[in-house]
Amino acid sequence: MGNTQDIVPNGAQMKSLNINKLNTPPTLDGILDEPIWYEATQINDMHQVEPTEYIQPTQETLV
Repeated sequence: MGNTQDIVPNGAQMKSLNINKLNTPPTLDGILDEPIWYEATQINDMHQVEPTEYIQPTQETLV
């Protein structure tokens, strides 16, 4: 029998992303009306861990 510890569920693999350095910091006021926010790296490859680990999320999340 194979070692079940070697099985990595979808979503549990290591992920990476590129973040661009800003020349001018955005204003952190809760209002996303500055053009710089539209250039931000977006992350939407989320997986939930409750009630079942690494299943597709029931709600879409964009960070």
